[in-house]
Amino acid sequence: MGIALGCYVGSYFLCVTQVTFGPSRGDRVAVSPAYWNAPKWLGAPALYQPIHFLDRSCLRRSMWQTRPAKNGELDSNFTGSF
Repeated sequence: MGIALGCYVGSYFLCVTQVTFGPSRGDRVAVSPAYWNAPKWLGAPALYQPIHFLDRSCLRRSMWQTRPAKNGELDSNFTGSF
């Protein structure tokens, strides 16, 4: 059971990355998770939802919080980035 839990948590941290988005010329940037190298059939957002909740609420809160936009960060028409 411990090995399975370790593989689950480890694969989450290997796959998850931030996606930032917000309104053009806005002053706040929202952050959402994106999962790299996870097959689409796997349903990574649903699979990793429990560990992401723990990550967002306890482990790395500052990484996942909405934050003020940096100067010029949302000035273009494209408002998201990987």
